[in-house]
Amino acid sequence: MVDIFLEKLLLDVAGYLHDSSANDWQRDPVLAATLGSSRLVSQPSLSRFFKRLEDADLDDFRKLIWQVAALAFRLSGQSRFVLDIDSTHCDTFGNQERSAFNAHYMAYGYHPQVVFDQESGLLLDALMRPGNEYTGKEADKFVETTFSRLSALPQSTSVIIRGDSGFAAPKFYEMCDTHGVDFLV
Repeated sequence: MVDIFLEKLLLDVAGYLHDSSANDWQRDPVLAATLGSSRLVSQPSLSRFFKRLEDADLDDFRKLIWQVAALAFRLSGQSRFVLDIDSTHCDTFGNQERSAFNAHYMAYGYHPQVVFDQESGLLLDALMRPGNEYTGKEADKFVETTFSRLSALPQSTSVIIRGDSGFAAPKFYEMCDTHGVDFLV
């Protein structure tokens, strides 16, 4: 599964954003050389990969996202962080588990929360949620992990988080205060 995930990640970075592009990327000699393989994953293999994913796998992906970011921060010595928290919409098609209608987007899908670091442009965390979850629902719990991880970095940190009105909630403000994080909502 790790090899398939790595290949999918690199393919997204290379601009192959749809699984249906598998026929194109299977013939791409640069991707094959980069991955050290003459045989790249097919669209049916990607479908099976995503179908096998469970909640524990999504938690592992969240940890992996942080490990990549933490490595970048250690290498760069970055000590100032401007976090952007938001939610986004991911379309679903067919009978996808936990897919729901979101009236704001007028579409079925998922409504994940995400937090990016503006200084580096890195994704720090993403939480998959049903499509009908409110933007800021339980955002305090979501960012607590990121705050704790940033405070554990070896370099001293200055952190500010910003979000839109969907995150205007006393619990969110309290979480920021508890961790000494300035906020702008």
